[in-house]
Amino acid sequence: MEESIQEKKSVWFRIFRILLWVSTALVALLIVLVLVLNIPAVQTFIAGKFIKNLREKSGAEVSLGSLKIALPNTVNIKDLFLSDKNADTLLYLQSLSVDVSLFRLLHNQVAINSLELENVSGNIRRTLPDSTFNFQFLVDLFSPAADIKPDTVAKPRKPWLIKVNDVHLKNIRATFFDMRGGTDLRVNLGEFDATLKDIDLSKRKISIDKILLKNTSVSIAMSPNAADKEVMEAASGNISPISNGNQIETITSVFLTLNITANQLTIENTGFRLDNNASPKISEGIDYAHMDFNNLNASIRNIKIDNEGYRADFENASVDESCGLSLKNLSAVAEFTDKHAQIKHLKLE
Repeated sequence: MEESIQEKKSVWFRIFRILLWVSTALVALLIVLVLVLNIPAVQTFIAGKFIKNLREKSGAEVSLGSLKIALPNTVNIKDLFLSDKNADTLLYLQSLSVDVSLFRLLHNQVAINSLELENVSGNIRRTLPDSTFNFQFLVDLFSPAADIKPDTVAKPRKPWLIKVNDVHLKNIRATFFDMRGGTDLRVNLGEFDATLKDIDLSKRKISIDKILLKNTSVSIAMSPNAADKEVMEAASGNISPISNGNQIETITSVFLTLNITANQLTIENTGFRLDNNASPKISEGIDYAHMDFNNLNASIRNIKIDNEGYRADFENASVDESCGLSLKNLSAVAEFTDKHAQIKHLKLE
């Protein structure tokens, strides 16, 4: 009897030892896997396999200099290049560094402590007779197959929580050229720094502490086309109702549905150009269809943007316009709503 009991104890002890050995081996394997995946060369190798597969499937040129992920917080990408189907640059990214909690992404949380993006060039184009933009091949590549039926059953989803502290952008060049729509937008961003306080997409709320924008230029050129008719009618005040299926909706407000607040926005050495090529240029006075602002400098505080209007305090604002108009040391409290436009405490040189 005692021998039988001892034999059973021995069997359970061996089973326990085997389970302990297997658990230890799995933990050790997991630790080794994490350590290996933390090696930049291994990460770059895995990313290279993905890049090669993407290049073969898309038929576009794709390359990556290096990828470094330091679990659990840091992601660094160097020299990412992506061309479109015509071998023109769609995206070039020299440096991206993100301090983000990767594990919190599994719980629908985006917690970014800092984001730094430098030396980036992006180009979106649509030329005639094409009806799609030059990035459409990526949309088609990652779209589900046509034979896969979408899930029509609505499933409850946990909302994404987003928190971003510091954003730093430097030397960002972007173009949006739509020949079919008649829009040519070019942005050359020198430097952009932002410290954010809160982002709540479910409430459409963005709260910002400070923003610095410097050495930046933005130009927009609009050319006439069939789609511009509605835009021109809206600009002239003849806003027509918008049809939505069997319902008719009337535009009641031209303001954003977002709620954006910012304590301070500082603008240094920035320019903005607008050209409406449907109107001829005039040689005298202010040409409202062809405006070119340069040397824009301003300190703007207490900014509030919502669906009721725009409000801000301007301090020491200055700007030059190509017609010869020059504003210096402008200070004012401005408010523009759907009911009134008001400027108080105006000071101007």
